Amino acid sequence: MAKLPALSVSDLFDIAMEASVADSNKTPPPAVPWICENFIDPVTGKLIKLESYQRRILRHALQMDAKGYSRYSMVIWSQIKKSGKTAIGAAAATWIASCVEQPNEVSCVANDQEQSTSRTFAAMKPTLE
Repeated sequence: MAKLPALSVSDLFDIAMEASVADSNKTPPPAVPWICENFIDPVTGKLIKLESYQRRILRHALQMDAKGYSRYSMVIWSQIKKSGKTAIGAAAATWIASCVEQPNEVSCVANDQEQSTSRTFAAMKPTLE
């Protein structure tokens, strides 16, 4: 079996652009089911398992209207250390990057750029690939 080449960030953006143009007339799928069916948990390497409170909050925070616009321009998720914030943020960001028609923007805010890049983007990468 031939080994597939690794995808670069540029490749991922090109794939997303092509998918966005093809799906430009579609309303994005609901976030929570998409996340549960597609997002790979960076800790376990398996599909993420959301707690009921996480599902309720994400369902509300990531609502889209019929035109594909978000109810909120910013969502802040705050919890104690080691509670899965990175995975939740990465799951929401991956859904937006994968499903919401462009122009879309996903901002990762952390204590520093290294933390944002090494943790959040790294958590998104398995699903995006």
